[in-house]
Amino acid sequence: MQRLRLYIFWILLSYFTIEAYRAFVYYGIKKNSSGIFQKLNEIFEGENNYDWLILGSSRAESHISPLVLDSSLKTNSFNLGIAGSYIHQQLAFLKAYLVKHPKPKTILLSADIYDYQQETDYQLLHDYNRYFPYLNHDVFYSEMKKIDPRFFFYKYIAPYSLSFDKNDENLNHALRGYFAYKTQTLAYNKGFAFSPFNTDHLKLNTNSIQNYRCKVPKIIWEAYKELNELCKSQNMEIIIVLSPIHKSLYQKIDNIELISDSLKQLFENRLFLNFSQTNYTDRNDLFIDPVHLNKTGALLFSKEISHTLQQFLDEKSVR
Repeated sequence: MQRLRLYIFWILLSYFTIEAYRAFVYYGIKKNSSGIFQKLNEIFEGENNYDWLILGSSRAESHISPLVLDSSLKTNSFNLGIAGSYIHQQLAFLKAYLVKHPKPKTILLSADIYDYQQETDYQLLHDYNRYFPYLNHDVFYSEMKKIDPRFFFYKYIAPYSLSFDKNDENLNHALRGYFAYKTQTLAYNKGFAFSPFNTDHLKLNTNSIQNYRCKVPKIIWEAYKELNELCKSQNMEIIIVLSPIHKSLYQKIDNIELISDSLKQLFENRLFLNFSQTNYTDRNDLFIDPVHLNKTGALLFSKEISHTLQQFLDEKSVR
């Protein structure tokens, strides 16, 4: 019996040591003021008042600069775009943001209408272990657990969640937080960061792109509907934007115009800006790959959006 008690003691001690280590890492991450965690800490812990939010995936995060928008539209905007996310996941980030922050006047949604070549793509979340420190955020945890039940184990079982910290990346970010050391990764400004490959030019062999039809899962359409209803209930304006797609890909998607029209109908009476094909979507020097702009392309696109929105707001004020 005494030996059994000793085993139990060491097991419990080991487990609570792991829990203490995890708490140490997560607390340090929340002190980090650089890189992606600077942005995530603003989303989950910040209280700043932004009147415009940019929502979406990497096409939002690295294509639409708040600084360009603010300069043109006299707004105070923040880029809530998260690389590797889909609309139902983005909705979770938005709901978490709204817990502490004042609600924005306008949400600029960068919608991805071509990104469903495989039916399981939408179930994935890029680098999801970086969100573990924020699972004590009740709204975010609840939303993510609905999407992926494993988030229950990520939150409550320390050894399991820590096993996803490859090469001690979270520990490194935590130590930077404790010692106020700036990370050498992407530089974020109001949630915006150029793609890490921002100077590359498109070198894809366009002949290798096969024709396909997008199959948008029901959960994605339902998330768009929920976002629209959320904006209505909170009296927030929502503007839908389709980012540029290189012509080499656009011409290979059989039903892209049908999906675009369906999205426009879903957001009936909302401003819908379709930039998927512009006068520069055949320029390889502005793209990294068929769906991502490089730094030059992103600045050009940000200015194009700002100019279009300024015209719309001017016309609206005249009316």
